[in-house]
Amino acid sequence: MAALHKLTPGRAEKMRMRINKILDYATVKGYRTGDNPARLKGHFEHLPRQVAPKSEPHPAMPSAEVPVLMRELLAGFHDLDGGPYQRNH
Repeated sequence: MAALHKLTPGRAEKMRMRINKILDYATVKGYRTGDNPARLKGHFEHLPRQVAPKSEPHPAMPSAEVPVLMRELLAGFHDLDGGPYQRNH
């Protein structure tokens, strides 16, 4: 469980939930006994939750630059036969 601190908060929570389900299943099937260390209630509820860092949106591209970007993007695409991509008008 200590490795979860290296993940982003959202990914760590998803991983903890998966581990929780696997260990609960193993307990029900008799593959393991004892407490489930991934259970939030009684184990992690008293620990402070990690806060995701504040993200900043990327600035919008000026509309005058969009045609140039599209030409550059389309220049990198190829049809299934390996030839350059041709847009049908």
